Amino acid sequence: MATKASAFTFSTYKNGDPQDDDDRPNAMGKSPLGLACTYGQLEEVEKQLKAGANPLDKSVNGRTALHDVVVGGYKDCLKLLLDYTAEVNIRDRDGMTPGHVAAFNGELGCIKILQDRGGSLVSEDRKGRQIAHYASMRNHKKILQYLFDQRVDLDCRCHLDKTPVHYAAQHGALDSVILLVQRDCDITIADNNGYLPAHHAAKHNKVDCLRFLVKQGTPLEATQSDGKSLAHVAAQFGALDVVHWLFDKGANPNQQDLTREKPCDTCYKKHKKVEWDRSHPLAPVERQLTTAKSVAYKNPVPNQEREPTQLQINLKKREKRLEKLLPKKTGPERDVGAKYFGEFLDPLDVFAYKSTEDAIRF
Repeated sequence: MATKASAFTFSTYKNGDPQDDDDRPNAMGKSPLGLACTYGQLEEVEKQLKAGANPLDKSVNGRTALHDVVVGGYKDCLKLLLDYTAEVNIRDRDGMTPGHVAAFNGELGCIKILQDRGGSLVSEDRKGRQIAHYASMRNHKKILQYLFDQRVDLDCRCHLDKTPVHYAAQHGALDSVILLVQRDCDITIADNNGYLPAHHAAKHNKVDCLRFLVKQGTPLEATQSDGKSLAHVAAQFGALDVVHWLFDKGANPNQQDLTREKPCDTCYKKHKKVEWDRSHPLAPVERQLTTAKSVAYKNPVPNQEREPTQLQINLKKREKRLEKLLPKKTGPERDVGAKYFGEFLDPLDVFAYKSTEDAIRF
């Protein structure tokens, strides 16, 4: 819930002159309008917009004033910004729209305003996560209920095939897990690694979420793609509370995965690795090399967005026209033989023994 704007005020232009030197971004590349939106300064926001400030100017992380204003839930400032721009689904460098940011911060009022102005409730970021994923990981069940009332699919998947239930269980958002299950979300859906929501709860030591999921029917011996049970996953990632709870509830300590390892074997391997890392710390030079390797090839300068040339626009239009002219596929997918030999060649006819008349007349 947004509070009233703080007493902190600032002036961007000297004597109201927009050409003054004070009209410069800060160290993060955030414009004066973005700063005013961050603190909910309605009068300052209105002043900046009337002076010609662009609400779509982006900071270093690609965020605009629309992203900044929904973090604090300043609805009046948001309505004012939307009077000056219709780009309600503009994205930052991570592909997040203002709706994603509002859902992450639990600002349901801002989501409703954005939707009224044409904002999408199912837009995806670069990882394929929708508003429902962000609301579930932060345990904002009112937003999830609103999405359900708007007929949004709460079993939507990201690029890792994780649903909002997976994210809620992973982050320990018990209220969200309960609400999603009550709204008939499937807790038997596995992600790309074969993990059920219960596996994510076991991996991150979220006992309350795991207890609820088991009560809803997830078996204690449920396995993922490598044959690892809940106890295997908990032991592998050091989730001791989950390990103790599973064994207290009767989980099989002798269950083996595809490599014939038991949970105790996995736990012992984890213990040996931790003890070895503790007794063999990295030298200062190795630590510096490791740190440098993680940031060595990252370009600190953000990519500049360039407007497409007329030639590029014409080529895209031509591609769209050609796609419409192509015949639509109506039959089933071609098999391997058809892909290799072609549409109209039968491999049996190609390799069949064909004899001539001279060969027959022996």
